[in-house]
Amino acid sequence: MTDDPPGDRRPRLVGTFATGADRYERLRPDYPLEAVRFCVPMRNAEVVDVGAGTGKFTRSLVAEGHRVIAVEPSADMRSALALAVPGVRVHDATAERTGLPDGSVDVATFAQSWHWTDVGAASAELQRIVRPGGYASMVWTMLDDGAPWVERVQAAMHSTERAWQRLPGAKEVAWERPPRGAFGRAERHTVAWSGPITLADLVALVTTRSYYLEATPDEQQALLGRVRDRVEREFPTGREEDQVELPYVTTCLRYQRLP
Repeated sequence: MTDDPPGDRRPRLVGTFATGADRYERLRPDYPLEAVRFCVPMRNAEVVDVGAGTGKFTRSLVAEGHRVIAVEPSADMRSALALAVPGVRVHDATAERTGLPDGSVDVATFAQSWHWTDVGAASAELQRIVRPGGYASMVWTMLDDGAPWVERVQAAMHSTERAWQRLPGAKEVAWERPPRGAFGRAERHTVAWSGPITLADLVALVTTRSYYLEATPDEQQALLGRVRDRVEREFPTGREEDQVELPYVTTCLRYQRLP
């Protein structure tokens, strides 16, 4: 997935998400409460939210009463996170090198970020910082392409080879990469839900994806044009400000830290 040295995905990760935090914050969906509670199944936990981005998952953890440290390598994302979740501790670090003390957290969460990690190095770090009996929890929210129109819009969003190689929900890329070492088998939970989005933002959603951010300006414009054309075909009488209900599926994987 990257040519970065094993154990350090920071150069690629920071480069991809170095800008665009305001767009990410506006366009990416929040997470359903049911998913948050599955990922952290205890009360008043010490949680590290790794690859926290603009704090989409972080704020839900804080709202649930957990004591949260956010780990995020992008300065742009960290600035947005600090505004969105005032007072939360934010570390400039990565999953492979969090800088946290041994056995310091009950749960480590990865909201839309586990597929960016070097699994071996991140697993060793998780085994070091997560207390026995605690959890490493991964969560992804994807468009629910069970609706035919969503499937067609998503196909337009992924209409490049770069996109298919990077698709976060692909089993071989994300969901079948369990942490190694002293972690049990996956406990899995899915949540189907939906939220409103304007047609303009539905088109713009693709601009928050890593494959778009890494593309050349010409590639970006071509991809954006294909997505806009597809949305206009699906909603021929719609205006940019009109809202549609966009269905999602949130998938959670929880691994308990063994003694």
